[in-house]
Amino acid sequence: MIRNILASLGFWQGAMVLAMPLVACVSGAPGWAVGVIALLSFAVVLMSILYQVAVRRSVKKTLQAFKDFTGQDLRCRGIGLRYYLLCMRRAIKEMGGLLKEARRAESEALKSIYSTGYGVLFVDSGARIILANERAKELIGAEEGRRLWEVPGAAKGLVESAERAFGSGRKAGAEFLAVFPERRWLRADIVPWPRERFLIILEDITPLKDTEGIKSRLVSSASHELRTPLTVIRGYLEMASDPGVSEEAKANALETALRHTKRLSQLVEDILTLSRMESVPPKVEPVDPRKLLSEAQELFRPRAKEKGLELRVSLENLPSEVRLDPGMIETALYNLLDNAVKFTQKGFVELRAWAEGEWLYISVSDTGPGIPPDDLPRIFERFYKGRLTSQAEIPGTGLGLSIAKWAVSAHGGEILAESKVGEGTRFTIKLPLV
Repeated sequence: MIRNILASLGFWQGAMVLAMPLVACVSGAPGWAVGVIALLSFAVVLMSILYQVAVRRSVKKTLQAFKDFTGQDLRCRGIGLRYYLLCMRRAIKEMGGLLKEARRAESEALKSIYSTGYGVLFVDSGARIILANERAKELIGAEEGRRLWEVPGAAKGLVESAERAFGSGRKAGAEFLAVFPERRWLRADIVPWPRERFLIILEDITPLKDTEGIKSRLVSSASHELRTPLTVIRGYLEMASDPGVSEEAKANALETALRHTKRLSQLVEDILTLSRMESVPPKVEPVDPRKLLSEAQELFRPRAKEKGLELRVSLENLPSEVRLDPGMIETALYNLLDNAVKFTQKGFVELRAWAEGEWLYISVSDTGPGIPPDDLPRIFERFYKGRLTSQAEIPGTGLGLSIAKWAVSAHGGEILAESKVGEGTRFTIKLPLV
């Protein structure tokens, strides 16, 4: 202890404090003076001890904080106030450097997050927005300084998930429908962040939700469309198996059942084709457009001839090679030509193709009954059949044009329809050449 006192006061100063009562006594000073000097020396020593204890506690806390922060032990060499202060200075300096590095890493991480296509928000534990990138402002109308529940596009699901994360200090997430600035589905991931802050990452999942809705509607519509021919087939098969029915009636029943079986088979095939197109991207490869179109028209020439229709073909200014998925485009052409030949009773069907600028155009025209103006906007909907089609009882699944549109859209193109009742219809496919 004496060594620590001497070290904390300084060697010579410490020696003088401890020696003062002895010097006073030897020099013949009065007893009361020796007593006062002894009390003063004792007070100085006591204050030194208390000060040293306080400094050592402070140093111990600093070293523990350094260990908690870095995971490393820092030992002080020597004793006394000077060594303790040097030790604290070293610890604080190293922690400052580490903290500076951590803040630099945090800043880089934030820049990386901000540069993504996600909406990014930083909020404090009171749900006040500290930072918001442009994407977050675009998705929900976020504004810095506002509470989360004051943001127009922050739906109930987001607010409840944020409150759950704030309360537990753990990660939370939610999917919610934002109606401002526009209607869209969003997914939010809420992650605890240092200094009692929370990071909220917003992702637009509207396309995914739309796909799920399309699949749900497709299953519902397909179930309805499948049920009709199955019911008819069952009814006619039961009639054919009835012993009391004449042979002629049985033959008619079996013929009708076979016809609806073919319709059912085509319906299933169309549903599978549409499902494949929606789940698999186009497999693009170099294709000779003249060969592709010539093969399509040769496939339908016998059917057109059988109905007494003229099948015209015009191929103008076509490049020697285009890049596309031949299977998808063949399917689109097949459905357009199939409809044209099926609905046209007299006149002609024309297949025409030409290149213009950076686009390849393919049109299929006919002199059929045409499409009423009320039906024209809906003809590409799944299972939709126009009024004239239903009245004429022309067989079809109602998926052909949907398949054609999907195939063309998958290539970055579009398909247009023009029609006049009593004159005919023209469908034009527009595909990029690049």
